[in-house]
Amino acid sequence: MTEDKIDKKALERFEKLRQKRLQILALPPKMAMDRILEDPQPAALVHSFPEQDFYFLIHDIGVGDSLPLLALASNRQWEHIVDLEIWRKDQIDIESVSRWLSLLLEADPKRLIRWFLEEKLELVEFYLFKSIEVRVKEHDQDPSDFGEGFFTLDNVYYIKILERPAANDQDDFTEEQRKRFISKFSEHLADYDHRLHQSVLHEATHIIPAETEEDCYHRRNVRLAEKGFLPFDEAIGIY
Repeated sequence: MTEDKIDKKALERFEKLRQKRLQILALPPKMAMDRILEDPQPAALVHSFPEQDFYFLIHDIGVGDSLPLLALASNRQWEHIVDLEIWRKDQIDIESVSRWLSLLLEADPKRLIRWFLEEKLELVEFYLFKSIEVRVKEHDQDPSDFGEGFFTLDNVYYIKILERPAANDQDDFTEEQRKRFISKFSEHLADYDHRLHQSVLHEATHIIPAETEEDCYHRRNVRLAEKGFLPFDEAIGIY
């Protein structure tokens, strides 16, 4: 097959996907999701959505109802959603991180673990630093010495989920859901790689939070700038 024929077929596939997207975006939200899921190649169709269009689509449908689409979405689409949702000016909103990582864990737990290990390690370690207390049990130590509220998956690293301020409670994501997410996340990480689980817990207790948050913010701004978004302070200066 010649290069011209290959290019022509690629253009035809691109145009077909574009037409499908236009038709889908013109539908009511629930019908739009059904149309995607009924497509012979739903993953390819979802991946063809520009990140910003996909972001608006799942919000139109309803985030909680969009789990089937989040499961099909690409890592770049996940990243764009997280970039837009978890920041309040130049600071990470821990409550939003809980909510969105919980949704992604429910959508595809194995891929979430791989994604964070490969691409979001700093962010997750910062989140754990703010969300849990970790104790390492010595061989002759009684776990009761740590006090109440600790749990362990290996009888070595003991985890306690920190309480969040009552004022930060969100109607759509309760304290019980947050604690359940952190427990499930730890279980999935330990099942994926037990030594990595211990390493992440160890590193999360030794980060310098201000530096980690600043680095995450810089990387996020670079990604958004590539899509035409301005950092918060620059956007305020323009308006």
